[in-house]
Amino acid sequence: MINLVNLAITHAEKIDFSDTLFTEEVALLVKDDGQVPANNISPAIASFNGKRIGVNTGTVHAEIVKEVLPKAEVFYFDSLANLLGALTAGKVEAIAHDDSTILAFEHDNPSLKHIDDYLQTFDNAFILAKTPKADRLRSELDEFIRSLKADGTLQKIREVWLGFDDSVKTLPDYKNYPDTNGTLKIAADGETHPYTYIKDGRLVGYDVDVITRFCKAKGYRPEFSEMNFSSIISAVQSG
Repeated sequence: MINLVNLAITHAEKIDFSDTLFTEEVALLVKDDGQVPANNISPAIASFNGKRIGVNTGTVHAEIVKEVLPKAEVFYFDSLANLLGALTAGKVEAIAHDDSTILAFEHDNPSLKHIDDYLQTFDNAFILAKTPKADRLRSELDEFIRSLKADGTLQKIREVWLGFDDSVKTLPDYKNYPDTNGTLKIAADGETHPYTYIKDGRLVGYDVDVITRFCKAKGYRPEFSEMNFSSIISAVQSG
């Protein structure tokens, strides 16, 4: 089993990573209570040291918050819905997440606003188990990712899913791809817009687009298992 989201680097000894898909910033989202001006240039990240910050369980975001804001009180939530709920209810004063996801939240929730001052950057990649079978799969996947980068396809995919034109965010019927080389089991949380989320009853998003293209090219039928962030590491390790 592989996973569609880059998780905590503290687990690196237990899992393996594909080639980097892209580099992104970790940003903060807050309630728009008049403290964030229209140009988003303040308050600065440093002003959140000592504040209550929410993160998803199992992600790299907690480690980044602790490093950049050592006095912050970190609260963990198993789902994005609970994370957002904690922010809107005032249980936390900000949430930390990938910048693209933060911007998607802001787009869908006018009462929320991002802070235009980033905590840190990190690389996004697929994660795989550390097994001989997964090693062979990673080699295939790395070669495929490099080919998408070389011909510009990966950037085009990113422009589609990180944009706000929902009419172009479509995928083929990947559930019926031929299983010439077997089935590829893939763990996904299913609520991380714009990477893995449900649209019209189907799992879609940037990561889903990339991995299903890989499956079609290499003769795998994708089989997705939706689960919370906190369950993904163990699922990937167990295969």
